[in-house]
Amino acid sequence: MKNRRSVFWLFYVALLLMSRAVWGEGSEELLNRANENFTRGRITKAIELYAKVSDQDPAHLYARLNLAVAYRTLLNNDKAIQYLTQAYKLAEKNTEILCELGNLHAHENHWDQAHVYFSKALELDPAHPGALFGMGLVNLRQDHAAQAVVDWEKLKELKGNYSPVYYFLGQAYEKKGENDHALEHYVQTLQKDWTFAEARYALAAMYMKMEKWKPAWKQYNQIESFDPKNKEVQKALDFCRNKVSAEFRSAADMERLPFTPVATIPNIKKPVQVRIGLWTSPSGLPTQAGKIKFQVNSNFKLVGVKTGKVFAQGKKGEEWTAVYKQKRVSDILTPQGESLGPFAHAVCVEPFDAQSTFLIQEVRDLSGSSRPYVRGREYRGKMLIFPHPSKGIYLVNELDLEEYLLGVLPAEMPATWPLEALKAQAVIARNYALFRMRGVRAHKKAGFDICDCQHCQVYKGVIEEKESSVAAVTQTLGQVLYADGSLVEAYYHANCGGHTQSARDVRGWGKYAYLQGILDRSAVPGRENKVVFPSPQPWDWSLWIKSFPPAYCNLPELISSSEYRWLRIIPVESFERMLNKRYRIGQLQEVLTLTHSPSGNVNELLLSGSKRKVVLNEEHLIRKYMGLESLRSTLFVVEAQRDAQGRISEYWVYGGGWGHGIGLCQSGAAGMAKAGKTYQEILSFYYSGAHLN
Repeated sequence: MKNRRSVFWLFYVALLLMSRAVWGEGSEELLNRANENFTRGRITKAIELYAKVSDQDPAHLYARLNLAVAYRTLLNNDKAIQYLTQAYKLAEKNTEILCELGNLHAHENHWDQAHVYFSKALELDPAHPGALFGMGLVNLRQDHAAQAVVDWEKLKELKGNYSPVYYFLGQAYEKKGENDHALEHYVQTLQKDWTFAEARYALAAMYMKMEKWKPAWKQYNQIESFDPKNKEVQKALDFCRNKVSAEFRSAADMERLPFTPVATIPNIKKPVQVRIGLWTSPSGLPTQAGKIKFQVNSNFKLVGVKTGKVFAQGKKGEEWTAVYKQKRVSDILTPQGESLGPFAHAVCVEPFDAQSTFLIQEVRDLSGSSRPYVRGREYRGKMLIFPHPSKGIYLVNELDLEEYLLGVLPAEMPATWPLEALKAQAVIARNYALFRMRGVRAHKKAGFDICDCQHCQVYKGVIEEKESSVAAVTQTLGQVLYADGSLVEAYYHANCGGHTQSARDVRGWGKYAYLQGILDRSAVPGRENKVVFPSPQPWDWSLWIKSFPPAYCNLPELISSSEYRWLRIIPVESFERMLNKRYRIGQLQEVLTLTHSPSGNVNELLLSGSKRKVVLNEEHLIRKYMGLESLRSTLFVVEAQRDAQGRISEYWVYGGGWGHGIGLCQSGAAGMAKAGKTYQEILSFYYSGAHLN
């Protein structure tokens, strides 16, 4: 009997193999291969395979939905509409299909057809965010401004943190002639999301329209920083300069600050000294100052860092001055103006009191202009004055690692967030600092371990210290994460958009086992092994990015700006100018997302121009060049908006999250803490296999 069964199964398997050879792959096998090709950026091959599935199974819904997404990725809206219309005939009550059909028709300026589909979606679900968004846009473009205001106000009640709502409400009020309301909403757009660069154009123009010359000048000045060759912006700036006095345009002096009482952290068993470069550039380079005035809240001495020689002693509250002399040479002036230099090497301002701080009361650049907005002007510990390798001087703050964290935590995570989230942040900030000091050492040549900007982690000194963040540091004193006997490289970011990335999936980020991409929410009870996102279907993935799915990091009550989901609208002309500054691609012809991480993040971006094609495959470059202001993340989809002549006029970039998406999601940590998780549980969730030591 056993032999007969074996013969039967061998015959059955052979029959299956023969049928496959004769009839080819089944629909699901083809679909899986198509999905894999789409993820790897082989869009044309994916389309070929989806079409085969569609031919084999005329009722296969996903084949048509995925074909629509693939063609939309190729910026072929007509083909996308064709296949989405076929899908609609198979599922006429699907609101998502109706909304996407409306979006595609809107992108092609088919406003009447778009109105039909959005109306049907709203009949099925009167509170559907995508349908309200689309209907508001249709009414705006068809000059029904009053009705557009009604649509957008409804959506504002549902999604009050989504910045595009305020942007389009501003447009609708402007069309109604209600300039004050329009101005208010343009301002709110940038309050919700300061990276929404397009809103600055509208805000600046509205200020001009209302003859508010000073704020108009400020906005155009900011626009010039990312769109310097825009002739219209230059024209507006010139006009504003004639209206705004030179006195207003010059930078104001820094407001003088008083000293803040501080206390030392008790029970530090093994003090670790760390050096922080102050007021560094976005890439972590030291500043180039011409003059810096400072005060110390105790008596102090000036010591040569290289020689140990004491050059002078100062008294509490006296104002001393560090100045640039010449290349690689600085000087320090006493309160009476006496020169102590010149100095070819760093000089340390060393207080006698461990609880002392130093205040920076004035910073001027090499031209003599004041720099009133320098970050964090009061610091604990010691101050080192370095001559810059080329021109100028710069400051380095040396202090204990735990005291350094007091100025990092509230700068990196709101002090009002739950304490357990702050404690998790304290641990990983400590990890990150130690890793930069002992491993990476990117700033060794400049004489400091860590910079004070996002290149490392943000540090603002005493001025940012808060009671809750002090508690988080002291309650985790000395604790760090280890994995496999080594210090964890504890990457973190503001918001993952619902799913973190694995480090191994991002070029240049290592292959750490503890940095695994994870869904940023608990599995549904009873279905712990059935969490299916990221879905292998491009349709599901696209909808996920354009909607607001539940996640730990989807926290409207804690996140004040558009971090979880956002939209950029990039005019082609501005985009071309920006790209040609570096890549000289000529006239921009297409923007295609190619390979993706399993989390949905874009890993390769193709930019095609009339002169050349460029593939961006590094996370920071994709974010930097896919937008006027740097994109918040690489989790996005691109859609093309065409003008009345059928030419692409704008790229609409729908995205989610803020940051690289690797390691701990700060918003997610807050969500977990709000749900009752401890900081140990939060760290275990985001750093798989790591443990506290």
